[in-house]
Amino acid sequence: MTAIALKRFVHRKIAVAPPRSYYNICINVLGFNALRTVVYHLSWKLRGLIGNYKATDDDTRMFERDGIISIENFLPDEDFKKIRADFEKTELNPIYQQYSNVPQFAYKSVGQIFHCQNELLHALIVKNPRLRKIVEFGARRKIGILPTLIYERFHADREEQLFGQSPDRSDTLHYDVPFNSMRAFLYLADADEDNAAFIYSPGTHKFSWKRVRFECYDSIKQALKRAAAPNSRIEEIDEDLLADIGHNPKSMVGKANTLVIFNAMGMHKRGKFRKFTARESLLICYRGLDTPWNFLFRLPFLRNYLKVG
Repeated sequence: MTAIALKRFVHRKIAVAPPRSYYNICINVLGFNALRTVVYHLSWKLRGLIGNYKATDDDTRMFERDGIISIENFLPDEDFKKIRADFEKTELNPIYQQYSNVPQFAYKSVGQIFHCQNELLHALIVKNPRLRKIVEFGARRKIGILPTLIYERFHADREEQLFGQSPDRSDTLHYDVPFNSMRAFLYLADADEDNAAFIYSPGTHKFSWKRVRFECYDSIKQALKRAAAPNSRIEEIDEDLLADIGHNPKSMVGKANTLVIFNAMGMHKRGKFRKFTARESLLICYRGLDTPWNFLFRLPFLRNYLKVG
């Protein structure tokens, strides 16, 4: 096994594999997911103590309590219009076209970890002090990477796609990873319950022994199901398990130029389309902050190359 293959295996199957997607029954029964969650939490807690991260304003206090914050009119009007114009001239890559009964999706990556292809987004989003402060507080570490930036457009264009499920399964309630992971959406058009506004369950990002038990039970259930039917769709989480961790979903509706920052360890999903209005947004993903080898991105020579910090 080459070093690259080993790294890929450790990254995808051990370090960041979502508990609901790790299908080895024996490992789940032995408590692998529970142990991994505890280790990540202790690491996050230690970073908070060393870095003296404290909730000192309304933004960080709300984010600590709920795991999500919605900021209306995030950018000055002129700056938002520049991003909207950039989005409109960007040719998106459509997928799911082979499916006639599911909402369609088109996207374009416009910024990556190693370089930012878009100077406008680099200036207005990546370097935005308010966004950076909330993300650093949530991650309990300084941002030493560039986030992945993706323009997205979801829409339903025929009757049978309304209320339909997408192949990417993002419209099934889930959490991304077993550690605190920061993501954000900048709504480029109004988002409401008719065009699949993002849904989040405030407070479910928090670590507790109930959460550890939930992850253990749910991972075993999913592993058993996948063993019996390998190609089956991941099921919604049992209501009794969700109630145990305080699940109370909220639709994050918002006008254009609303920024929604959230901790992807909390329960979330994309909403359903009830009408044909498209949902258009900029995804801002800081997943790389908590991968096991993220320290590489924070070395001085790479920090200078990335122009961050």
